[in-house]
Amino acid sequence: MSADKRHPVTEVLILEEQLDLTLDELCHACSMQVEQLVMLMDEGVIAPRGTEPEGWRFTGVQLRRARVAVRL
Repeated sequence: MSADKRHPVTEVLILEEQLDLTLDELCHACSMQVEQLVMLMDEGVIAPRGTEPEGWRFTGVQLRRARVAVRL
């Protein structure tokens, strides 16, 4: 679809699905300690991709869930 002055094209990027955060990045983004995030994982609130902590990756959805959990 081409854009003209009457009908501009808007691109939308959904960051929640595009994010790929490490454990350290998630800790920083949520202002939480690793132990707190591990507790959220143990409770099933967030679930990383990967098998080892060094390889864990978190999405934007998990970032949002962790931030909500902090507020609660």
